[in-house]
Amino acid sequence: MIGCHTRVGMLNEDVSGKWMNKILGKPIAANKLCIPNQVQMKRGTVFSRRLFKKLGFIKEAPRSSFSLEEYLEVPTLKIIAIIRDGNDAIASMMNRGGSTLRTGSNRWAIATDTIYELRSRYPDRVLVIAFEHLLSEPQASLNEICSFLEIAYEKEMLNGCRYNPRYPETELNGSKAYRSRAQHKHFQLAERFPSTYRRYEALLNTAGKAVLRSPLLIFFLWEWGCDFDLLASSSIIG
Repeated sequence: MIGCHTRVGMLNEDVSGKWMNKILGKPIAANKLCIPNQVQMKRGTVFSRRLFKKLGFIKEAPRSSFSLEEYLEVPTLKIIAIIRDGNDAIASMMNRGGSTLRTGSNRWAIATDTIYELRSRYPDRVLVIAFEHLLSEPQASLNEICSFLEIAYEKEMLNGCRYNPRYPETELNGSKAYRSRAQHKHFQLAERFPSTYRRYEALLNTAGKAVLRSPLLIFFLWEWGCDFDLLASSSIIG
């Protein structure tokens, strides 16, 4: 959806770190990555990450060449982070990606904790958007994003879901919001991850609130399992 904006040039899940130099002719360059399997707050060596994950010492080995902290050394970079109800996110990872309950739960928890840390450390550079609000009130959510980027809202952004090469849809599917409730899927996240769940609730309360400063670069952080691409034909960092 952001990729439909005439002032934004977007890439989808470019982990090379070279995306900032690949986009021409647009004042804002953007990329989408997923937390935690593609990018995390800190980074180790590629060899150590893969080895430790194989040995079971760490849960994720993100493929991004740079960490979020390293990206944020670029003074003009901003982050738009998408959060989603944990039960829905985990169910999506299990259904679509074949993850186990344990893996899906850990990924949701790491993503939520990371976004909370980002919002706490960089409040003027991070905008949090609730996935459910994006589905139920897409124009309002997109207006918030455009205000954050100091660009004018464009109606064509609402058609972004039609140009998603992975999961094209003719319109936004509102049934994806809180789908786990209808399916009676409850993974007891408040009991299993009490501190993370409190952080998720705090993020919901701050969603859409950020200091407005004009960026040149955008990082879109996507919680794994949101199963809807915010970016149009090619997406973004995140």
